[in-house]
Amino acid sequence: MRRLLTVLAAVLLWGGVAQATVVLQFTPGTKDVAVGSTFTMDLRADVPNADALVGWGGTLLYDPSLVRLDGVSFGLLWDSALYLGGDTLVTLLLPNPTSPDPGASGQDLQLAQLTFACLGVGTTRLGMAIDLLDPVQGFMRFDGNYADLEIVDAEINQVTVPEPGTFLLLLTGLAGCLGLRRLRS
Repeated sequence: MRRLLTVLAAVLLWGGVAQATVVLQFTPGTKDVAVGSTFTMDLRADVPNADALVGWGGTLLYDPSLVRLDGVSFGLLWDSALYLGGDTLVTLLLPNPTSPDPGASGQDLQLAQLTFACLGVGTTRLGMAIDLLDPVQGFMRFDGNYADLEIVDAEINQVTVPEPGTFLLLLTGLAGCLGLRRLRS
């Protein structure tokens, strides 16, 4: 019994040791955009050497009534051939015969640049979800296992910007009011 408790305690303590984690982030973290405009967000990752990636995939999360994904440009290390369009991003590491490393790792690693169109006024979170039942989603290491992942969402604020025509209409109305007042006096 004592041996069983010792083994159980060792397993629990070993499981509590911090594991290397891939940190996924959208930059900039907060962005203010005008309705009708387009804007870009970078998808970047901090990847420890122990978790060197050979592929990654996930589904973008955002409010489609406020923004629309118009384009994806993958970073220089990644192959865009697997991307079929839409909100699910999938890519593999491009082969590099001159590199001794079997995967991609490093700080602030460029995964993709996303181009969006702003459709309406409001605030939306930009994030990524990983479907564990989908074999092409996740952040795959060279050994075939998936890296632990921490996702840092971004916030997009859509604001209205008055059009020049609106200002012209306002000024015309004010001039008309002043003209009527002048005629009456």
